[in-house]
Amino acid sequence: MSMLKQMSDSFAPLEWARAIDIAGLQMAEASGVHDCSITALCWPAVYGYCIANGCSDHEAFIATATSIDLLLTKNRERSGTYFSGGHQRQLLFNLTEEHLERCRSNGWDSIAPQVEHPCEQIDIIEPLLEGMLTSTTPEEAFDRLWGASLVLTAMLQTEEECYSEGLEPHWNIFEARVLNASFTRTPKKDYSFLLGIWGVPDIAQASTMLTRVQRRFARQIRSVIKETVDDELQVDPELNELRRALHGVGMVEAICEPLRWACRVEHDPATLSTDMIAFDISDKKNVESFFLDSPSIEDLINAKNCYKTLRLMGEHGVVERRRGAYLYLVAIACAMVNHGQRISSQSNDALRRGFGAMRDERRLPRSLRIIAVKALKLLDP
Repeated sequence: MSMLKQMSDSFAPLEWARAIDIAGLQMAEASGVHDCSITALCWPAVYGYCIANGCSDHEAFIATATSIDLLLTKNRERSGTYFSGGHQRQLLFNLTEEHLERCRSNGWDSIAPQVEHPCEQIDIIEPLLEGMLTSTTPEEAFDRLWGASLVLTAMLQTEEECYSEGLEPHWNIFEARVLNASFTRTPKKDYSFLLGIWGVPDIAQASTMLTRVQRRFARQIRSVIKETVDDELQVDPELNELRRALHGVGMVEAICEPLRWACRVEHDPATLSTDMIAFDISDKKNVESFFLDSPSIEDLINAKNCYKTLRLMGEHGVVERRRGAYLYLVAIACAMVNHGQRISSQSNDALRRGFGAMRDERRLPRSLRIIAVKALKLLDP
């Protein structure tokens, strides 16, 4: 196994985000720009495109640094700003494609970017480059790395926002339970350890902290994308294009999942929250697969407590709290049906009313309503 392949098994998204940011700052300053946000998004996509086109590391760096400088110069001359509005991903791709042809035609020695090669930062993101460049075309590599840069930029901004607003425990629990599980392929840190460190009373309270950070992260992705397209109406189409480019497994899938959150946070935030709780408890991607895959009694007790807390403390309004209330009942019903155990102190009459409402709730999947029907039969004298 090559060293590059070994490195690709160790995902470090926040380290990548910081390395991209530092290299972006170096390239931006060399172009007379003091805001590195544009180059932080640009340079990994351009660099990866050049590598996928057969360039050496050095050639890819030269083409990247000079094409970004050219792009910033063109926009500065045209609009008086460093980057005018417009579909920036397509604009940059077209410019990069043309510029790489000129570099090869004119000879690499004729081009001298006025910026030092950020070797250290490129070494840090080498696993990201390797993962994004596997089994793909140059154009797909460009789109994948553009999408990855968007996600990593939003991730870093969300971390900074959480720390500045006193949400350090929220971010650290999210990182330990969600990001690490998705990106590092390591087991989630145990709650018995995390709750003590961050002074959180129980898993149910921690679950609401997770969903709060997830929503912030998803909305930050949308905010970053909004700055790269003409108007807000293009955010969802752009998200969908990037999701298609990032369809795959491993690292590609890990980068794509937050893009899905960014789609759902605008259109179905309540289900996004309930699915995050199911993932935190069992690694299942959604509520339905969690309840239908024979969850243990311990997992059902955790689900009951987490969804009860969501019912009481959900921050996204009536819809989210109502969804929490029904899933609280699903957990109780599932324990009765699958394990023959009562995990609730509610009376039979109270459970009968709850299960009846759950059975009739057409917004719940039919498979979960069937669990309510079975539980109702167990309550019959």
